[in-house]
Amino acid sequence: MAQAGVDDFVVTGWFGLVARAGTPQPAIDAVHRAVADILARKEFAQRLRQLGGRPGVLAPAAFDAFMRNERDEWGRAVKASGATAE
Repeated sequence: MAQAGVDDFVVTGWFGLVARAGTPQPAIDAVHRAVADILARKEFAQRLRQLGGRPGVLAPAAFDAFMRNERDEWGRAVKASGATAE
């Protein structure tokens, strides 16, 4: 990112699940629990690490805050780089 004019930007890859606006909170909570249960399985976590991943789960509100921060940081990086859509 330094070559793009953004010296203090760290790029990481991550995966997350999202739902459409208006999804009932109980449905969001059920999906969150299911994903957390899967990530807690020793075999799954071990395989994910073998593939270079790092298992982790955020509570829905924390993931929302994370996503908003990512949007803001990427917006800042694009603006600082001078990139434009073609």
